[in-house]
Amino acid sequence: GQNQGTATYQVLRSHAGNAAAAITVTTSNDSAIAGQDFTALNVPLSFPSAGASTNGSAYMQTFSVAILSHSSPQVTKTFDLNLSNGTPGATVVSPFTVTIVGEPATVAPGFETPTLTVKSTDGLIQIPISRGSDTGSVVIGIGSVPSNSLNTAVENVDYSLENTNLNFLPGQTSGSVGVNVTNTNRAVGNKTFTLSIATFPSGQTVNGFSSIAVTIQDVIAPQPAAGRLTTILDNLGTGIAGSVDLTISTTGAITGKLVMDKGVLPFTGRFDATGLLTVHFYSAGALTRTLTVQLLDSATQIYQVTLVDNVLGSQNSFNVTLATFSAANPCPAAGAYTFADTGGLGAPQYTAATLKVDALGNATLAGKVFDGTAYIASGAVDTANNANVAASLYAGQGRLTFQATLPTTAQTLGNGGVHLVRPGRANQNVELPAIDNFVDGHVAQYVPPAASTAALPIWNPAGTADLTGGGFGVLTSLPINVSTKNVVTIIGNNTLTKLALTLTPSTGVFTGTVIPTGAAKPVSIYGVLLQGGLNSEGLGFFLNGITPGHIHLY
Repeated sequence: GQNQGTATYQVLRSHAGNAAAAITVTTSNDSAIAGQDFTALNVPLSFPSAGASTNGSAYMQTFSVAILSHSSPQVTKTFDLNLSNGTPGATVVSPFTVTIVGEPATVAPGFETPTLTVKSTDGLIQIPISRGSDTGSVVIGIGSVPSNSLNTAVENVDYSLENTNLNFLPGQTSGSVGVNVTNTNRAVGNKTFTLSIATFPSGQTVNGFSSIAVTIQDVIAPQPAAGRLTTILDNLGTGIAGSVDLTISTTGAITGKLVMDKGVLPFTGRFDATGLLTVHFYSAGALTRTLTVQLLDSATQIYQVTLVDNVLGSQNSFNVTLATFSAANPCPAAGAYTFADTGGLGAPQYTAATLKVDALGNATLAGKVFDGTAYIASGAVDTANNANVAASLYAGQGRLTFQATLPTTAQTLGNGGVHLVRPGRANQNVELPAIDNFVDGHVAQYVPPAASTAALPIWNPAGTADLTGGGFGVLTSLPINVSTKNVVTIIGNNTLTKLALTLTPSTGVFTGTVIPTGAAKPVSIYGVLLQGGLNSEGLGFFLNGITPGHIHLY
């Protein structure tokens, strides 16, 4: 035995005669190593003659070997005992193998199952913990894994531990850890927490499972409220994109639309008993898209909106809070805005637009993309003042999705972006390339200037127009003058570009023409004013249909 201390053996002599005899006992390593697992021997044994023998000593002598406690107590090892140097003329039988038997592992209590499902109304539950055999007194500690994406339940909010230390007495093989499950009496969805055997005696192994994942099953019926859910479901690189906008009526009926590169897809429905809405979209009889809307929390009216591409196997998912704007509770971002993508000076610009938001949070975006295509996109503003708007373009073969955080004070810029999808197509004998671009932009509240005031810039009628791309091989800067009628004229003589612009103060939109360097005919310009900071600036593009040209007025 690995822990028995010493082992005693006998050496027997056959045919003891009148002569005395001697023998030497030695040890040799096998899997057991001298000094680590046992103490090496080199011991002479003397046998008296038969006539001088007392208590049979002429026939048997004993010796002991020390067994050392090694670092792997459960491992069985062996070494050899050897006999040699027999006198006078004695023959020996050798070697003799000694087996050091490993001790069975000492087992600490553990969980009997790796998973457990309980109900949100169960209150105090007992989670069984056991050990296979009695190994004396032992104390173990129970730990709670911090909340994360997998462990969505929060300790002392969704559950609490009755005891974090368990003392197993001699003879005791089973026990339990008490957990209080909090009943909020409201639908919050299923949540999960994990408990682990956090501490136990050194050198022991845990019986069964060292951790258990407990799912609290929500049994409270969800209560959707009347309101509006709107979000952009658009992550580059995932294979699908679009937006969803739906309204929940006071009767629980749902009407909505999904805007994607396949067009506007309307739907209707109603939440089931678990607060789930599932909508399947088909094309030519095949399932192509699946939209799910799950109520996560009745109190805060948070919903998880997920769009699955059943062809590519990809999906986008966002958590959205229901907007319940009314005349008594109007949308704080209600007002007029202008938007232009701002990829940087000299970078292509793809769209510019105006945005109108009413007191109920309904949002309408009107503008043009750089190839001249006009659009009116609809959507809504959520509770965080994010405008989520989308439009189907090019007969359902493309789309424009717009998302921006709207500033609620004038002279403040907000951040936004547009995802434009355009198919390759022929237009006036010019082949237009396919586009799938996301562009950053700015949005600003638009306040019309006072009558007979130059709208650009607000504080100084003189400014500069920078033009690049769209036929301008290099950046071209032109001095401009803005009259109180908001007509832009070029200061000085420039017969090459012939820039002509007119601003509409009531909307912040400017239109006009420019002749790119080396061109014979003018091309259209479209853009908007951004009133951010002390000065206004104008951003727009040339409607040349192939490569966006960039105009920056300041």
